[in-house]
Amino acid sequence: MTASRIVSRRCAGPFTVVAILACLMPAAAAAGRNQASGEGDPTTLRFSWPASLFARVSFENVRVRVDGDRRSRLASRGVYTLTTEALPEGVASAGGALRVRITDMAVEVDGPAGREPGLQSLIARAAAAYPDYIVGRGGAIVRIAGVRALRNALFRNLDDQPLALTAARRDRVREVLERALDERVLRARLGEQWYAQVGAWAGATLEPGRRYAVRTSAPVSLLGGAAVPLETTFEYRGGVGCEKDHALSARACVSLRMRSRVDGAKVRPVLAEIVARLAKEKKVAISIYGLSIVRTVTVVTEPDTLVPHRVEIEKRTELDIGEGKRRARRVRMDRQALRYLYR
Repeated sequence: MTASRIVSRRCAGPFTVVAILACLMPAAAAAGRNQASGEGDPTTLRFSWPASLFARVSFENVRVRVDGDRRSRLASRGVYTLTTEALPEGVASAGGALRVRITDMAVEVDGPAGREPGLQSLIARAAAAYPDYIVGRGGAIVRIAGVRALRNALFRNLDDQPLALTAARRDRVREVLERALDERVLRARLGEQWYAQVGAWAGATLEPGRRYAVRTSAPVSLLGGAAVPLETTFEYRGGVGCEKDHALSARACVSLRMRSRVDGAKVRPVLAEIVARLAKEKKVAISIYGLSIVRTVTVVTEPDTLVPHRVEIEKRTELDIGEGKRRARRVRMDRQALRYLYR
């Protein structure tokens, strides 16, 4: 691919590639008049998942935390089944056309944490109650069904575990879970997955060798599901083989990349709320001097259907925080890799 030409503009939501392209059209046309030819033909991405899709999806997750001189690593891997089914006419008339289910999930966690009975019970209950995506004909999420059931299942896990906790400590754990499992946060986290892999791209016509940049806002699960300003670039990186070790001619897919960045200077109202909560919990003065969240998603998908084959998601969060007289730089790096095998 030749060097990218960046087309940039501030756009209002909703944040999908089609909406962004409509916003960027004047700037893109101007850039196109100056662009050298020969970079490849544009590709139109269409959402057309079949109603009988079946895939076994393998995944690997790695999280690394750095807090001053302390460093920790947690890795897990697993598989689940993804299936789709057409919705009845009455439901479809309300906007939803397809139900996407995730079932039969199995997870292995490395190290001592993976042998904790409480964690295994938590994983089993979460897997059994995983919500369904109700998706419209254009590929956008109409709703996420079952978020409350997932939340309730995870709370039941806390109540049922014979943990060696005092009543005060158990209440503290429940308070933390109340925030982490807030329905708005859960919906934002689940929605981010579908949006990055499928929903954002549906209906777009993209040219290889060009990156588009946009400033908009979107909910961020790490910040309690609050809608915050984002700087996002996206690009069509060219044709690739759908399977990692196959030639392009084996089956044609495209590689897409989206990178979003949250600038801490622009989310001060959200940060102020977080600072106030942390100060109350820790009973010490809290100051946040800087925050950066960068999320990169690379998708290898079929352009005619947006059925994904490989996905890599990387997120890096850096927090410069002061607690009393101590100031520390905390970094969290998350990487998730998924591979879809269809039958």
